[in-house]
Formats: sequence, structure tokens, C-alpha cells
Amino acid sequence: MRPNQNEFSLRARFRHALKKSRIQDGSRLLVAVSGGCDSVSLLHLVLAEAPQRNWTVHVGHVDHGLRPDSRDDAEFVRGLCHALDVPSHGLRVREEAWSRRRGESVEAAARSLRRKALRTIALRNDLECVLLGQTRDDQAETILLRLLRGSGVRGLGAMRVRRGRWIRPLLSIGREELRSRATRHGLEWREDPWNQDPRFDRVRVRRQILPALEEAFGPSVHTVLSRSASALHSVSDFLDEQVTAAWQELSPHPGPGPSPDAVCDEPPQPGTSPVPGTGLDTGPTSIRLERARLATYHPAVTEGILRRAFRAVGGHKPQLGLAHIRALEEAVRSTKPRSFDLPGNVQATVNAREVRLVKGIEES
Repeated sequence: MRPNQNEFSLRARFRHALKKSRIQDGSRLLVAVSGGCDSVSLLHLVLAEAPQRNWTVHVGHVDHGLRPDSRDDAEFVRGLCHALDVPSHGLRVREEAWSRRRGESVEAAARSLRRKALRTIALRNDLECVLLGQTRDDQAETILLRLLRGSGVRGLGAMRVRRGRWIRPLLSIGREELRSRATRHGLEWREDPWNQDPRFDRVRVRRQILPALEEAFGPSVHTVLSRSASALHSVSDFLDEQVTAAWQELSPHPGPGPSPDAVCDEPPQPGTSPVPGTGLDTGPTSIRLERARLATYHPAVTEGILRRAFRAVGGHKPQLGLAHIRALEEAVRSTKPRSFDLPGNVQATVNAREVRLVKGIEES
């Protein structure tokens, strides 16, 4: 297609995603901007739509503090927002928060801490939605990663255009499409060297597995994988309804909540703010479920309940593989007492009376 046709097609898909996301006119939005091409492109696309929709747009940047030049990324985003006359908010993840994520991969921990920081920015500034820059390529990578980790139906549905406050308007747009558009429009961005680091699972999928699939099956692999994820959404929604109803029937008994995690450095760096040490993702340290009743549900519903209990005590869901769930489910349907060490420092105990999941306390 010619450049103007490419632009028309991309903008049409972007607007369709915005329509699906049900963002209301007059909304207050937070655009997450890392400084990379995808998020910078997202910001420019949102700002182009904002006047006619009467949106108020803010930018949030999270500095994970993992690279020596990460402060340069934060400075770049602040300069970009100044040039565009957009309010910006920066948060830096503190080392203590990383230490609490032991047992998780760097990728999983970074995602969780980034979510907490963005949620904090949104709440502080009365912003209703958080827009994220994941593309169709990110969707394909996520599906393959979850397939390799043994995810269930819900996990293989991967990312959605909207889930709660989180909105991803670029899921139908390819990474190279965005890069070509950014180049045509003279946009500037920063490259993250970690996106080329083969130590990370996602990078290996991006640079090795997906290219091999494209060579074997053609360049439409990303689109096909994304369509497969969309096809699973209705199945996932139905299963979620069944799991929610069963969860309410079980009335899980929570234990005491953990101390909140403070996420950011004190004192803040220029242009950044610390996340307060209160009110951040508190939850129970333990969950008890009635074993006999749990065993009466369909295995898919039991699996969903166990995954929900794992998340409720502070487990990070990508860590919990299908092998963990299958072992737990077998124990639920047996009368033999069992104990399991689950990822994320979560322990599970199954006996004749109950299933108990406990989040352990890690020593610093």
C-alpha cells in the first residue's frame, strides 16, 4: 500500500479499537510511555484523537532502575511531554520492591511493579483509563509464551483491547507498521537494549521462534495467532462466569493482609514521585477453600478457582504453570493429604477438610 493508504488503514484500526474499548467523551486518560517507538506512537495517535473527544491526556513513565541509562529514558519522556504540552508523571521502582519479587523472572516482576506504579499515578491524578502500547507482535509473542508455559484457555486468550482500566488500542497493528509510520512523521524514540537480550524468554520468541514460524508458514503468523486469541475470548468469558459463581459459593476465608509494598525511591528524582507506602495492592496472605465442595466442580472450574486463589494471596499468574494446577487439582479430588511449594513463595496444603494457600514471608 502507498503511505497514505497505510496511514488510513492504521488509523482506522486504531479508531476501531478505541470504539471497542468504550472510552467515553470527556474521559481523563493516562498513556504509559516508556520512550520506545510503540508507546511514543501511541501517544501521538491518542493526542490526534483527543480534541474531538474532549479527552484530557496525561503521560506516565516508570523507571525500573535496571539499566545505567534508564534515567535518560525518563528525561527523554519528560522532554517529549514538554514539547507536546502534556502533563507527565514519573515513578522510579526502588530496590526494596525488587527484593520482594524473588522467585519471579525479571520480566514478570517488572510488569507487576510497572502496573502498580501506573495504577498509583492514575489514582493520584483522577485518571480513569491507562492506555498501553502493546502491538499485534506483542500479542503473538504472549500467546506463544503462555502456550509454552502451559496456560489454560483464559491465558491463551492473551491480551484484550480492554480489561478493567487497562486499554491496548494497538493490538491490531504490527510493530513494523508503527515504526514505518513514526519514521514518516519524523517521530523520535529511544531503543531499549534489553529488547535484544536473548536471556529473556520474550526476546527469544521474538528473534528465533516467530521468524522460524514465518519462514515455514508465511508472514501472516502474527495475525493468525492474534485471531486465535480473539476466538478464545468468548470461551474464556463463559468460564470466568462459572468460576466467579463457584468462588462466591465457596466463600473463601482470607487470612490477614500483608504489609503494602512501597515501590519507589525516596527521595524522588527530579520529575518523579515516590509511591506511598500505604494502600498499594494489599490482600490476604492465605486463602482457605472447602475441599469437598471444590471437588464437585468441573475440572476447568476447579482450575480457575485455584488460579484465582493463587493470585489472591499474591502469586503472579504467569508463574503458575499447567503442571502446578494439574497436581493441585488431583490432590483436591483425592483424600490423601498433600503439600506443594508453588512459584512466588506460595505454599499449598490439601487435606480432607480444606485447601489452603499461603504466601510465605521472605527474609530480606
